[in-house]
Amino acid sequence: MVLLFILSLFLSAPSPISHSFVCPIAENTHMSITQFGRGVKITSKQQIDIYSAHAGKVTLSKMKTAEGKYETIMMIRNKNTTVVYTNLINIRVKKNQMVESGATLGTNIGNGEKVYFEIWEKLDRIDPTKAIPCLQF
Repeated sequence: MVLLFILSLFLSAPSPISHSFVCPIAENTHMSITQFGRGVKITSKQQIDIYSAHAGKVTLSKMKTAEGKYETIMMIRNKNTTVVYTNLINIRVKKNQMVESGATLGTNIGNGEKVYFEIWEKLDRIDPTKAIPCLQF
């Protein structure tokens, strides 16, 4: 009985998505989207705006330069949902700032560099291609 309970913890289905999301990029933008782990990589040769996929608080916004490249990690949290973005430049938000869905967070680097995007619901990663129709490929 205890073994079945422990197995059910590991085999249980991911938690349902409790938020609705907006597209983090303009839908008419020329880009490619590829699955990477439980997130997606968004690639564009042009610099494009990256938008907040949901309303929440910027809980982490770090930017550092290493070998001439921009590396960022940005997290937007709302209750149990956290959306993670990496590789942004021209950051337009600050840590602890509240943002609305669709707010411009920054831009991608362009020139084929990728923005990594993932969604967390509590401790489970949610497949963005299932949560946001514009990211389906």
